[in-house]
Amino acid sequence: MRTVFEFGEFTIDADQRRLVRRASEEVVPLTPKAMDALIYFLEHRQELLDKDTLLAAIWPNVTVEENSLTQTISTLRRVLGEARGENRYIATIPGRGYRFVAEVAQRSAGPQRTLAVLPFRPLVPEDRNESLEIGMTETLITSLNALRDLTVCPLTSVLRYGVFDRDATAAGKELGVESVLEGSLQRQGGRLRVTARLIRVSDGRQIWSSRFEEDFTTLFDVQDSIAHRVTEALAGELGGARPHRLVKRFTEDAEAYQLYSNGRLAWSRFSKAGLMQAIAFFKEAIAHDERYARAYTGLSDCYGTLAVMGIRAPRVVFPLAREAVAKALEIDPLLAEAHATLGHIKAQYENDWRGAEQAYTRAIELDPNYTMSYVYRGILSGYMGEIDRGVTDLRLAQKLEPLWAPPKACVGMLLYFGRRYAEAITELEQTLAADEGSDHARRFLGRACLRTNQIERALTEFGRCRNPTPGSFGDTGQSLALLGRRTEALAELRRLERQSAAEYVPSYDLATIAASLGEADQALNWLDRAVAERSTLLGWLRIDPAFDSLRGNARFESIVVRLGLSAPPGGGSE
Repeated sequence: MRTVFEFGEFTIDADQRRLVRRASEEVVPLTPKAMDALIYFLEHRQELLDKDTLLAAIWPNVTVEENSLTQTISTLRRVLGEARGENRYIATIPGRGYRFVAEVAQRSAGPQRTLAVLPFRPLVPEDRNESLEIGMTETLITSLNALRDLTVCPLTSVLRYGVFDRDATAAGKELGVESVLEGSLQRQGGRLRVTARLIRVSDGRQIWSSRFEEDFTTLFDVQDSIAHRVTEALAGELGGARPHRLVKRFTEDAEAYQLYSNGRLAWSRFSKAGLMQAIAFFKEAIAHDERYARAYTGLSDCYGTLAVMGIRAPRVVFPLAREAVAKALEIDPLLAEAHATLGHIKAQYENDWRGAEQAYTRAIELDPNYTMSYVYRGILSGYMGEIDRGVTDLRLAQKLEPLWAPPKACVGMLLYFGRRYAEAITELEQTLAADEGSDHARRFLGRACLRTNQIERALTEFGRCRNPTPGSFGDTGQSLALLGRRTEALAELRRLERQSAAEYVPSYDLATIAASLGEADQALNWLDRAVAERSTLLGWLRIDPAFDSLRGNARFESIVVRLGLSAPPGGGSE
């Protein structure tokens, strides 16, 4: 069950952290700390809460200045529409603290219903039209997401089930959903026949089915028409009450759409080959439709990922990423994924932590079901040392993409940086049990082993990786140094230095090896170079265990200050 509070003109789902203005059903954006404060006030309504209590609740285990609380409450009052001195919701008790004074109704809401739409299949394999199949599936996903209290798996989670011999019930169990919608397509001349059925995953029972026919005018017209009719039919079965909303078209070119879908699938593999393939797909999609905003966003994501993985220098590819996402937002200022991508650029390249958070908040406001907004925001929280908050966002991403490894691997990554090594190892082992090809998970498993004196195991895990991942160039050298094999560690450092003369090798990674060898000046020189090259790993610098030997070093601390990471997490940001 979910906890829901109603007060004044607002409703807040505390579990989904979603504030809505009831009359218009408008989602009201709140910064994470303002949301924390509001939920805590509602849970302790009519209680006098002193400043120390609120600071401890909103910034647990972190020391922040009282001004941070004042700014957060000021932000909350402004968002709720309180005039200065009005105290309609939050009353200030001079010298004592604050009290939430509005009348509050608390209720429990039913659990969020979950559904997966599996890729529609042709009745005859030879009649396959992938643009039609994928387009029908995504249009239905978008349309069904308009139903209240229903979460629908995104397209990237279900694409792997577009095979002819799939088991719908087994797919539903793997995806962790209550029900599955599957269907078939048959085109005969100018008519399209669609058969759809809803299956309950727990027992495999068919609970609804229907057949639809439409004149085949244009690809997108028929998708919209069928999606509308299926959604209307399923609204009663699934308990949905929200009216149907029009599904937004991002392109009228079916070939561009197919290329975009292929690009997203290639990007989601997070390998060098996959990223280069995705770039080609997105560029070709743009060639078909130069106003295709989503294709520009996909292209931007590819460039940014190349830098994050250490494949290309940030100064080379992030300007391309910035240019592409700017084009996407010029075409469609309300495209959620473009705002999330912009936030990622701000965090990974521009060190604009506040701007990144604002971009993620806007993305989630525009589309609360876009997975990467939560992944990116979770990583940003990790940068600020707010590990639990980051894990919360990543768990939301996992719910949206239950079979996709990156959100799970990032949970392990945050636990590692939070020095919760046993938890990190458990999380990462579970990730690899589900997807043994996740090099990101395997790298951080190896690093957690390094910090728990399982260094030989760490070397084994690093040796099993096939693709570069964030920070991966320094893993072997660190391991050798920590094993006391200094000569070999130095040789590895020299090898990477020579390699960096011919191709990009992140200076941050080289700094981790030098720090592990106790070469402080050399490590700091490499960190200075990392700052100059805009390394994407610099957000972790303040808490990265690899640099524990440099803590307290004035030169090291000055680098942290230059990056704007010296303030306590949340301090003065809200």
